[in-house]
Amino acid sequence: MRKYLSYLVFSVLLLIAGGVQAVQVSGLNATTLPIDNTSEAAREAALPKALGQVLVKMSGNPAIMTVPIVQNALGDANTMIQSYGYRNQEQSDGQAQLLLQITFDRKALKQLLAKAGQADWSSDRPLTLVWVQMQGDAEPEILSNSVNLPLSQALLKAAKARGVPVLMPAMDLEDQAFVSEDPEKFDTSLLQQAAQRYAAAAVLAGNVQQVGSKWQGQWMLLMNGAPYRWRNTADSSAALLSQAINDMANLMANQLAVVDDKNLQTSVVLDVNNVMDLDDYAKVISAVRHLMPVTSVRIKDMNGSDLLLQVKTVGGEQALAEALSSARNFTAVETSENTNSTADLFYRWGNLKT
Repeated sequence: MRKYLSYLVFSVLLLIAGGVQAVQVSGLNATTLPIDNTSEAAREAALPKALGQVLVKMSGNPAIMTVPIVQNALGDANTMIQSYGYRNQEQSDGQAQLLLQITFDRKALKQLLAKAGQADWSSDRPLTLVWVQMQGDAEPEILSNSVNLPLSQALLKAAKARGVPVLMPAMDLEDQAFVSEDPEKFDTSLLQQAAQRYAAAAVLAGNVQQVGSKWQGQWMLLMNGAPYRWRNTADSSAALLSQAINDMANLMANQLAVVDDKNLQTSVVLDVNNVMDLDDYAKVISAVRHLMPVTSVRIKDMNGSDLLLQVKTVGGEQALAEALSSARNFTAVETSENTNSTADLFYRWGNLKT
């Protein structure tokens, strides 16, 4: 029986690892920005901005350029360049804009982030379906790749600048079934169905409307089954959408980015009992993996309904315990049902919290 359960858990781990949890984002250490000419002086002047853009993408911290160690490194930005080049891009007015393309050395950037005590957000990031309803004088419309292209492009540009992979619905007949009758209430069931169709790990839902001279947005990020809600205001609809993407990226980075310093990571053995079947195994492992301080999880042992996990965390045992205290279905217990358990923390799994 135990051998069979081991096989089932291994299968679950494969599903978790290979499912819709994340996609790999390329080019986090590269950026493109406008430049006046190809002179060395112009390139040197553009380096601080270019370095800031890639560090924001890699760390998830929009204020990273205010960190003293990062500021002090600006003078050495030239030594971090891996490659650079130029190209012309035609603008909407028909004029050509010269662009500088810079790729920085990833290892050098990681060393700088570690030295500055900043997080290094993995390139494996949640693919997010952006479901935004624009309210207006005419019928409300959901943004898509074929509807309101300038706004869609502004949204995609903001997402690229933050290194978050997003997609928009096709709004075909199948998608029409996911449109809520009351968009302000954000029907999580319909949004999850839409996310499943596009194999997205998260959904950013928005309801946008103009009020007087301002634009207002009501937002919900649905990630790991948890809703995060907020509102924002801007002078234009494009600025409002860009702001919402930045808010979403900040929320994701706070949840998923970790400090890449092995001295700050601690291994904690977690004992979870009352894990009765395959569904429980999948839910426990997924729930622990997505706790904020957790950087990795592996199965250490299984004994009946007792599951022993080796958990690496930033902040150690206390940080893991605090995260579990607010997690659903985990209840702290004094000891394990397995008297031979050598765990640091003991929990019972079950639908005890709502």
